[in-house]
Amino acid sequence: MRLAGGRNLFNRDPSKSVIQKNLSLVAYLPNKRTIIEWSYNMFSHNQQTISDLRDDLDQTRQVVISLMSQEIREILRSYTRCESRRDADCWRYDVVGEIIQRAEILPEEISHFSERAYCPLCGEGSSWQDDHGFSIPEGLRRHLLGNRCSIFRVALVLARQTWNKNFHAKEEGEARAAHTQKVKRKKSETLYRTTRCGPAELIDEGIGAATARKGCDLPWAENRLLHLGFEIVNDGKVKSYIYELDDLIVYADPRVEGEIKFAVYLKPASNRSRNGLRQASTVSWKSFHEYSQLQSTTGSTSRIPAARSGS
Repeated sequence: MRLAGGRNLFNRDPSKSVIQKNLSLVAYLPNKRTIIEWSYNMFSHNQQTISDLRDDLDQTRQVVISLMSQEIREILRSYTRCESRRDADCWRYDVVGEIIQRAEILPEEISHFSERAYCPLCGEGSSWQDDHGFSIPEGLRRHLLGNRCSIFRVALVLARQTWNKNFHAKEEGEARAAHTQKVKRKKSETLYRTTRCGPAELIDEGIGAATARKGCDLPWAENRLLHLGFEIVNDGKVKSYIYELDDLIVYADPRVEGEIKFAVYLKPASNRSRNGLRQASTVSWKSFHEYSQLQSTTGSTSRIPAARSGS
């Protein structure tokens, strides 16, 4: 058998055998174990390089802060005295206020209409050609809080690194304790199902920063819902407030103080998805205008009973 160019594939001469030449090349290829070792070594080297670069960057940030005056250094490094996330949230604004107080006001012949000063940290001023410095205090405050000051950005990065290191373990412990407490409460307290497919929740669960309705106020809200035609469904420890129409089903959520939320669904049909259409609206008890908030949801309120005025 001959190949192109007249070479014999089965030539007994090893120097001219194509098959033997290919086999000799395969012998030099690394095996799977060698490839894995190379990949691991390369990964370890890259990880070490990244770690070294991060250390160098942190040292550079510390050097930037150390170039400031002693008074400014003490202000910028005061983040180490924060003992909680609440302190950390206030630190940024407190420091900006102290920096503004130490700004050197420009002479009146330069700042004609208002007090102006350059940033005490980076030395920058307004980007407008005819303006010098920043207006005091609002212009300089926007410069510092708007991440435009390179020095203050460095201080914020160092502060966040320190806070994450100091508060991480404590926050994890608090989160585990809160989760354990929530699981314990769900075994004994009443739960509320306020949506069609969502889980049953505690009275203060999933409402964000809103205030949960007190236990003595909940019966009043339930009586209002009963007056409006809602049915209170008890399934063990789970309670639901439901109002059914021909093609709609409404879930009420009276857990938040001063308001009630409604979740409206289309009932499932053969040509409609099981979940149907969900739209929610919030109605305040102070302005409970005969379910006017549901008008845009259902398209018609004639089938929904209205609240009596003065009730």
